[in-house]
Amino acid sequence: MDTSHETTHFLPFKELKGECCIFKKDENSLNLKEEIILNNNNGIYKNNYNKISREKERFGSDKEEKLPVPSVPSEEMLNTYMNGGDANKQIYKLVLTGGPCGGKTTGQERLATFFEGLGWKVFTVPEAASILLRGRTRFQEFTPEQAYQFQKDLLLTILQLEQVYFNQAKMIKGQNVLIICDRGALDPSAYMEKVMWTKLLKEIGKDVFDLRDNRYNQIVHVVTAADGAEQYYTCLNNKARTESMEEAILVDRKTREAWIGHQCLSIVDNSDCQNFNDKIMKLIRVVSERIGISFDRLAKHSKKRKWLISKIDETKFLANNYEEFDVVHVYLQSISNNQVRIRSRCQNNRTTYSLTTRRYFGLDGDEKFD
Repeated sequence: MDTSHETTHFLPFKELKGECCIFKKDENSLNLKEEIILNNNNGIYKNNYNKISREKERFGSDKEEKLPVPSVPSEEMLNTYMNGGDANKQIYKLVLTGGPCGGKTTGQERLATFFEGLGWKVFTVPEAASILLRGRTRFQEFTPEQAYQFQKDLLLTILQLEQVYFNQAKMIKGQNVLIICDRGALDPSAYMEKVMWTKLLKEIGKDVFDLRDNRYNQIVHVVTAADGAEQYYTCLNNKARTESMEEAILVDRKTREAWIGHQCLSIVDNSDCQNFNDKIMKLIRVVSERIGISFDRLAKHSKKRKWLISKIDETKFLANNYEEFDVVHVYLQSISNNQVRIRSRCQNNRTTYSLTTRRYFGLDGDEKFD
């Protein structure tokens, strides 16, 4: 048993080069499934991402395979580069998304208060769509051309709003920074046909890979109350909200699908919630666990378990929308007992890199991931 917390740090290079290290193919490591059991086997959230997104581990033949070991100067220097030149802080970019009446607004406030209490600087990026819709624009009155232009302007507004807070975060010295984005750059795609979304991205010089994989540390999808907590669904607390419960569920699912492929997509649903506060606590837990903050009151009896799976039914993936990646873990030599690895994640010849450090603590050798 171990207690595990993992924070993903995106590495700031498009390509990693360096010496090579020999790794021997290990048949026992194929089809290794990892599952986090929390709160005495009652999961604090449903990790639907693991069901609809697949990552293929890239292994060589039975012979030894040479994999590149990136030329990384040190963990401290990497953190300094990524966090605005300050090795003593962390900048964590979080997106809160989901269907109507899911609890995003309250969740954002509670998250901000929680992390401010821990000494973090918190920035909350306002929802761009709500700002624009308060200007007396109505989707129902748009022509197809107007709707397309609105979504284009909306995406540009989201990117510019976020950049304001990204820039401010870099200027904070000696203090961790949490940036909470009320929806993210892929949310508008839930309201458009795929062909039109692709056209829009081309016109503004962006692509899905950059907006999804290179921009945010974590995506938290807060499921609408219309799906599992119907008695709490209402449009009264948001003038821009007009969806029926059926429409809210449809929008919720389309929004979730828009983020499939992000390496840290967490789903906060309405199951196992006696009240709204339970759902907010789920939200705080999934963010805290990912960042690496451990408190007994957040995750009692947390355990991490692994299973070897004898076989996988590949046909199951055909029935679901999923994204496929080639993933390589490169373990770096360290003079300490810590285990440091760089993870490359490739799709269509585009690659992101993340740095993970496994630290051991406690008398029993428990583990902590940074």
